[in-house]
Amino acid sequence: METRTMDPALKVWLRPEEAAMYLGIGRTRMYALIREEIPSVRVGRTRHIRRADLDSYMERRLAERH
Repeated sequence: METRTMDPALKVWLRPEEAAMYLGIGRTRMYALIREEIPSVRVGRTRHIRRADLDSYMERRLAERH
């Protein structure tokens, strides 16, 4: 059986592990951000994060630096 994986940058909804890879951070830090700053939804037993929310988070972080 072949397993297909899609590039996280092309997906609309990401699992925490994919979101962490997308941001270039660790899984533990990603879960901390989900608890503190980044919205997520629970689907079954898994959390999902919109890629747009990850992009918004990074934009906010950039704006704070200036």
